[in-house]
Amino acid sequence: MFSATLTGNSYGGLLITGAVVVVCMIMNIIPKVHRYNPISLATDNMGLIMNSVEVSSLYSTIMISCLLSLIFVFLSVVIFRKKQL
Repeated sequence: MFSATLTGNSYGGLLITGAVVVVCMIMNIIPKVHRYNPISLATDNMGLIMNSVEVSSLYSTIMISCLLSLIFVFLSVVIFRKKQL
């Protein structure tokens, strides 16, 4: 939503979102970053089902994901209101 608000069209929003996902996937290679990277919630899904990854190891990632979601929704609303004026 944030990237679509920035660009004003759907293609720009998809391009920015794809670029952010690619950057997060590349950062996920680094073991110290993996613990805090929101993409690790999607990549560790089978580990959670098979009990090879503990949920407690993902608490920081869950908190960061929730915080980033709230921040980007708030920023989207602020930017959208400024564009309407």
